Amino acid sequence: PVWDAASGAFAPAAHLYQNGSLGKLLALPGYQVGGPNTDTLSLYTALVYASMNVFQGKAVLFIPFLHVLSVFAAALIVYGFYLALRKILEREEAALSCLILATFPLFLVQASYIYMEIFGALFSVLSLWCYVERRYWTGSLCTLMVLSMKALGLFTVAGFVAMLAMDYLLGARSKKIVLNLVLVTLGAIAIALMNLHFRYSIPAVGGYSDYFRSVISYLVD
Repeated sequence: PVWDAASGAFAPAAHLYQNGSLGKLLALPGYQVGGPNTDTLSLYTALVYASMNVFQGKAVLFIPFLHVLSVFAAALIVYGFYLALRKILEREEAALSCLILATFPLFLVQASYIYMEIFGALFSVLSLWCYVERRYWTGSLCTLMVLSMKALGLFTVAGFVAMLAMDYLLGARSKKIVLNLVLVTLGAIAIALMNLHFRYSIPAVGGYSDYFRSVISYLVD
């Protein structure tokens, strides 16, 4: 595990495995002051925690298992991308595009290490495929899964909402589209507020202002 997968998901997962109290973990400081309460509510943290439990905390077992899951997720991304592209491209063009994706250095790095992003990318591609297939309900769920994985899922949410709105404005004025727009929007707001509250509003961290300073710093850097 590297970067925020190591510091963001493994720290709270290890704390949960050792202590078993989500409530106490959420009351601890976040990464700004070296605390373990970082990405505690992320689905990826839940995956790491579940892996630790299944393999009884043995790193020699759960680390390789997470590597296998990352490679499997990468394979599903390429396949899902191919299925989505086949709706607008010929088979050869779609296959070539997927080959470029599968051999892209950054993608290979993401697949070979234990990153949070690879699973977020998987649900992003699934949401795209669901949109292409007009499976709006499943697509909405996958979109919210991305956001539940990591805050950068807001970009996937924005893209999915934009595509639904485009469908509606271009004539497909169905009740299903409206309901999915409401579901994704309200779901995204709920997930964002929940993470903001537990990650940034505890006294040891500094409140919501710390969050916005972190966002601005991230964008500037």
